[in-house]
Amino acid sequence: MAPPIAATSGIGRTATGSPKRFIQNGADVLINNAGLSPLAPSSLETSEELFDKIIAVNLKGPFRLTALFASRMMAGDGGAVINISSTTSIRPDPETAPYGAAKAGLNILTVACAKEYGPKVRVNCIMCGPFHADISKGWSRTDDFTRRAKQTFPLQRAGEPEEVVGGPRCTSRVRRRASPPAPS
Repeated sequence: MAPPIAATSGIGRTATGSPKRFIQNGADVLINNAGLSPLAPSSLETSEELFDKIIAVNLKGPFRLTALFASRMMAGDGGAVINISSTTSIRPDPETAPYGAAKAGLNILTVACAKEYGPKVRVNCIMCGPFHADISKGWSRTDDFTRRAKQTFPLQRAGEPEEVVGGPRCTSRVRRRASPPAPS
């Protein structure tokens, strides 16, 4: 598995190279999993800098990476793009409004890119509910969240990262057509 590619204000670099290296080597799966969802006390108290960073990580980065990778996949054997969204995109709260807006944009981007690059490149979205991860450690284990989860979610708790891993694995399988047998 390739190392993650940082995409905060454009296309970043990894410890081992640039996204172009992965594209040139024929990457056939892109998983846009970057996320930043800090809680804000209010819209007024959300700084311009924080708002821009949330949009860059959750929407701009996936847009740019998808354009780079999917166009290369189109020129090759095809592939799959998987965007990781959030239920916050359809059920926002005031303290997560910028994050929800960015993920709603990612949902729209998914549909548009599926139309642009399909059927050779499959573009899909996995819309996760809240789960325990580095991105949510500031709120997902609080007493307030635990109480609300028991009242709000069928699972009555936040999910664990392992519970969502199977989706991208299954969704990203690239079907390669076997070469026709050589004439005898």
